Amino acid sequence: MTKRTIALVCAASVALATPTAAATATVSTSWQVVASPDPGANGAYVSRWFSEVTSASAKAVWAVGNGPNGSMIASWNGSAWKLASIPQPTTYSLRAIDTNGTAVWAVGYSSADALTVLRLTSARWRLSNVGTTPAPPYVTDLSVLSNSDVWVVGSSPAGAMALHWNGRVWSSMPPPMPRGARSDQINRVEQVPGTSQVIAVGFYVSGSSFYPYAAQWTGAHWRVLRTPAGSGVLEGVVVKSPTSA
Repeated sequence: MTKRTIALVCAASVALATPTAAATATVSTSWQVVASPDPGANGAYVSRWFSEVTSASAKAVWAVGNGPNGSMIASWNGSAWKLASIPQPTTYSLRAIDTNGTAVWAVGYSSADALTVLRLTSARWRLSNVGTTPAPPYVTDLSVLSNSDVWVVGSSPAGAMALHWNGRVWSSMPPPMPRGARSDQINRVEQVPGTSQVIAVGFYVSGSSFYPYAAQWTGAHWRVLRTPAGSGVLEGVVVKSPTSA
């Protein structure tokens, strides 16, 4: 089973940490600092930052981020990080990346407030034609169930945004806004393992307060899930099964 990890690494002299293998079992004993990709001339690190990382295995890891010259994607092969060649111009900001173990996708938005989706195909990153989407989009996350089942989430001026790829076209499928809310946003989306369902979490705004929001795509429609009473915002979610998240 693949496990997606959300992380943020920011530094002027960027370094990435990976767990070392334990000598006896599956428990890591320490963190090992490894060199970041493309350190620059004379070993001087280029100012870059990563926003998310995903892995298919210990030797197949990808991270997205941005730097002074635009977006970047880096890959880890088990021993070193390497910058990937991505479509130009890089006048877009990549926010999230995900894999189901075989399919790998990344998402963000351009300087023109247009949604930008990249897909790894035959070892090359290619742009996916999204078509008409809510504008301007604010992208927060994506979940890759397969190359023909991908969710991209965030918000737009109309409220929470959820776009779905069925292998042929992208469709706008936002979850319902809670009754009495004036706006809402999805921060994270994760697959329910072994199903075509996803669970999305975020917040909605009512009056001047923020409240937790969660919804589940059943495979046919969105179902709003009851969340704890009181104000607050849900920033992340891990889904273990249809009854454990």
